[in-house]
Amino acid sequence: MAELKSIGKSVRQKDGRARVTGEAKYYADFILPGMLQTRILRSPYPAADIISIDTTEAVAVAGVRLVMTHENYPKAFRKSLYYVGDLVAAVVADDETIAEEAMGLIKVEYEKKKFVVSLEDAIKEDSPQVFEGVANCQDWAFHAYMSDRDPETGPVQDQDTGRVQRLR
Repeated sequence: MAELKSIGKSVRQKDGRARVTGEAKYYADFILPGMLQTRILRSPYPAADIISIDTTEAVAVAGVRLVMTHENYPKAFRKSLYYVGDLVAAVVADDETIAEEAMGLIKVEYEKKKFVVSLEDAIKEDSPQVFEGVANCQDWAFHAYMSDRDPETGPVQDQDTGRVQRLR
């Protein structure tokens, strides 16, 4: 059998030193002539709905090429926000200073919603729903039961209903 040169052996990274020292260059380190810059406005709330968003002042700033929100880009942005840092809007401009300035001019009115931060609270019946009309944990009992099972035994299904049965 042929001797393997790298499998099962420590291999030195050619760019390891540059990565560790910060000398390595990544795509975000390069700004090419004419390249546009983007800044993202993010949700300050763990759960909220956007009641209104006013981008008129941001759009009017010289050098702003595009302002994106759930109103004009519904596939990229949502009206309902599900975590701190969720996308609210994006500003595309000639440079980062202009994008930052325009982002600061976007006016957003939020309706804060109740939220939970632990799994134990999330699976309670009276916990706030994450997605409207969809129960948070319709199958937690099943998942909890299955995670405690021996992976070799697998689930036991009722032949008539197809539902998984608990073994005692």
